[in-house]
Amino acid sequence: MKKILYVFILIAFVSCGDIQYDGEKRLVFKTSIRNANNEPLPNSYVEVSVGAFDSDLISRGKTNQKGELTLIFPFPKSEASFSLKIYNDDVSFMPKEILNIKKTDFINYLFDFENARLLKNEEVVPLNLTYNQTNFNNTIRKVSIVGIYHLNTEFYNFDPESFYELPNQILIKKNQSFQLRYTVFNSISNSETTSTVNLSIANDVINYTLNY
Repeated sequence: MKKILYVFILIAFVSCGDIQYDGEKRLVFKTSIRNANNEPLPNSYVEVSVGAFDSDLISRGKTNQKGELTLIFPFPKSEASFSLKIYNDDVSFMPKEILNIKKTDFINYLFDFENARLLKNEEVVPLNLTYNQTNFNNTIRKVSIVGIYHLNTEFYNFDPESFYELPNQILIKKNQSFQLRYTVFNSISNSETTSTVNLSIANDVINYTLNY
């Protein structure tokens, strides 16, 4: 295992990108990937990249039989963010990407990514969202789900100054109660309000309109 990690580190140092690394510091990434039933998911891969545009792939690894994975990689000198790609040998599991992980998310050089989950398309039902602006001064800044769901791409840290496209569809695990949360910014009061809607889903598509 150590030999594999050293190979990843070597690859990072010879990267063709412009990101510079501290040769004496290391960051540690840990996770436990699970399936829709909260069971460990072996043979899952995580790729760690740094940089927004000309990104460097700095580490890649595979979960063990307990669904666990630990990666060690060099410390970037810049403030560039990290991104994760997560997928499984079984292509029926839908891959996902996690964007905008900051160096500040590493506590004592460790980032423990919790609740990493891969779902199959057959296990989910679409939640279709429509947005209805009832107040010209309001803007929806963020939409999220509290429950078991799938999005192809997610932001770990939401940045209102960055491009953020509101999701028109979120895939929700069948037969569960969940919460739909959304944050509204009011330009007059210069304030944000977060609201929560309690919903449940069985095996049929849900269509929901967010009035803001």
